[in-house]
Amino acid sequence: MQPQIQSPSRDIPRRRITPESPCPCGSQGPVRKCCADTDGQIRVKVPSLLPPGRATGYAHSKCYLSEARNCSSKISGEHFVSRAILESLGEEVQVGGIPWQARGTILKCGIDSLVSNILCTRHNSALSPLDALAARAFGVIRDVCDDLNHASDVTTTEWHLVSGEALELWCLKTLCGLFFSSVAAKDGTSLKRTHTIDVHAFEEALRLRRLPSNCGLYARLVTGEFKGPITWNPLTSNDASKVIGLRVRMHAVQFEVILDPSNVNFDVVHKENIFRPWNLVFGDGKRTHVVVMSWPDKPQGDRRRINYTMRPTLPSL
Repeated sequence: MQPQIQSPSRDIPRRRITPESPCPCGSQGPVRKCCADTDGQIRVKVPSLLPPGRATGYAHSKCYLSEARNCSSKISGEHFVSRAILESLGEEVQVGGIPWQARGTILKCGIDSLVSNILCTRHNSALSPLDALAARAFGVIRDVCDDLNHASDVTTTEWHLVSGEALELWCLKTLCGLFFSSVAAKDGTSLKRTHTIDVHAFEEALRLRRLPSNCGLYARLVTGEFKGPITWNPLTSNDASKVIGLRVRMHAVQFEVILDPSNVNFDVVHKENIFRPWNLVFGDGKRTHVVVMSWPDKPQGDRRRINYTMRPTLPSL
C-alpha cells in the first residue's frame, strides 16, 4: 500500500473532551489539570526555555548561545541530536555523511559518542524540555505507524496530542547542534567551514517565540522506500552560503523547518507543504489515528485544518 492524501473533508468523528477526560497528551491526568489553556483550547504547554533567574552577563566562548550573555562558566557535553531521540533508536545508531567519514560509508556507534562541547550547562539545562517533548511527538508517530502495520478488523479512531511548537524549536536546536559540532556536511566538507547560520534568529525564537515571516515548521507526505526510523539533513542556500533549515523524515512524514528566509522560494514551499499543521491523520481504511499538533495560536481556517491521511508501508519497529 502506498501513502495517500485523501480529501480534507473526509468525515472523521470528533472526539468529545470534557474537563475530566484523560488528556490526549498521554499524561492520563484530567484535561483541566493538564493541557487545557486559558483561552479554551487544548494545547501542550511549552515551558520557558531561558535559563532561570537573572542573566549572568557571561558569554562562554564555546556556547553557541553566548550572544545572550547568560551563560554558566562550565561547558556541557551536549548530544547534537537529543539523547532522548537517540535512545529510541537503540543502543547503537547508524551515522553517515559526517565530514571525517569516507564518502558513502555508514558508521555504527554508541549514542554516548555523539556529543560535542557546544552549549554551556546553563543553556543546555534550559533547553532540555524540548528533548522530552520532541521525543513524545516522534514516539507517537512511531507507535501509530507500528499499529497500522499490523492487520486488524477493528474500526477505531484514536486521538493523540503533541506540541508542534516544541517540535519546531527542537528541529532548530538540532540544526544548531549539527552545525556547531561540525557534523553537518555537504560533499564531505563541514558546513561550519563553508557556511554561516543565523543563531540570533534561534535565540529570538527561544526568547520571544518568534521567527522571521514564513519561517517555521512545514510538513508533507513522502512516498517511496524509506530506510531507518528517522533521518535529518540540513538545508542550505548556496547563493548566500547559509544554512537555512533542517529536513527531518520519520516514516511517511517529512518535516522541514526554515530558520533563515534567505533565497527561499516560499511559493514553492507552501505549494508542497503545510505550514504548522494542526492535524496529521493516519489511516488504513478502518483504523484512524489523528495526531493533533498544538500551537500557541488558534486554528484558523482550512489551511491549518487540512488532514493528511496515509497508509504506512514500513515494517513495524
